[in-house]
Amino acid sequence: MEILYKKIAQDIKEHIQSGRLKPDEKIPTENELSMDYGVSRITSKKALNILQEEGLIYRVRGSGSFVKKQKHPQHSPYEQGTIAVVLPFKEDDTYHGTTLSAIHSISKQVMKKGYHTTLLFSDHDTHKQNEILDKLYDDNYVGAIIYPIKTSYNESIYRLYAKHFPMVMMSNAIDRLDIPSATVDNVQGSYLATKHLINQGHHHILFLSYQHAEDNNSISDRYLGYLHALHEADIASNNILYFTDLHAEDQLNSKGLISIIREKGFTGIVCVNDETASAFIRYGRQHDFICPKEYSIVGFDNLSLCQHTYPPLTTIQQDYGKLGEKAADLLIECIERGVTSLPSCVLEVTLVERESTQSIVQDE
Repeated sequence: MEILYKKIAQDIKEHIQSGRLKPDEKIPTENELSMDYGVSRITSKKALNILQEEGLIYRVRGSGSFVKKQKHPQHSPYEQGTIAVVLPFKEDDTYHGTTLSAIHSISKQVMKKGYHTTLLFSDHDTHKQNEILDKLYDDNYVGAIIYPIKTSYNESIYRLYAKHFPMVMMSNAIDRLDIPSATVDNVQGSYLATKHLINQGHHHILFLSYQHAEDNNSISDRYLGYLHALHEADIASNNILYFTDLHAEDQLNSKGLISIIREKGFTGIVCVNDETASAFIRYGRQHDFICPKEYSIVGFDNLSLCQHTYPPLTTIQQDYGKLGEKAADLLIECIERGVTSLPSCVLEVTLVERESTQSIVQDE
């Protein structure tokens, strides 16, 4: 019996801390708890007594028990409720204007409903991101918008999911869990990028990524869009997927990437993102491999750096502001409806043509 009444009390406490039971909201009666848990009224009454002793509920004679408004929540600095925004970046990273746009949109949307945000940075470290995720529930956040580093099965996210913690994934969806997400149409974006190169006469097109596709759904979707465009044009796609670490130029050099590209006759490159494309253009120029004279290249994201890359980068534009807004709307709906599953949102993308791509004449 002792275990049962403590379990009932803990369940209600978790509902209060997560925001599913709000201040002054009525909680189930002793009779309702008895039926829900299959216990006696004595057991359910003991559970409510614990909550009252802890200052989490108050009772009104003839009306029932209600959630008590906390003047000074133990972990949260705001009575309205704090939403965690978990980002993969370092705190001192120079934000791209696009990323800032998403953060501003999130803050703007949640403030309309009386919530506040706290930014939590993962320093591009999966282990650190998991440590942050493991603390979200106990730190009394009412929900979280998470930009995951990897999208494969994640034990930390699964534990939050099992606790019915309200959360939304941004930019990437998580495998095997029915968690709402706000993403862009990565398949269509990479399809447009590849189709653009094909229309310019390129038939030998490389897909370049800093990370393997199985680690990240957005990357695998972009690779899929690339394959769709090649297959539609009846262009062979065998042995033209190449992964490298474009954040380390010594690896680029050791892999002899430019030599491989020249040997295989690639004239077009579809990059997983703008940073990868920009890094390759810079590296190529250092080794006398000049864009667009010797190859055309397309990025993805339309970061501010695209206009300052030499030559300016053709890319796929996604609306980060809208992405942040949709992520915030989904999370607020989850919190206020007391649900953890909603239809996800996928935003359209567009091609932005600049000077890093040009038409070529195919050899007969």
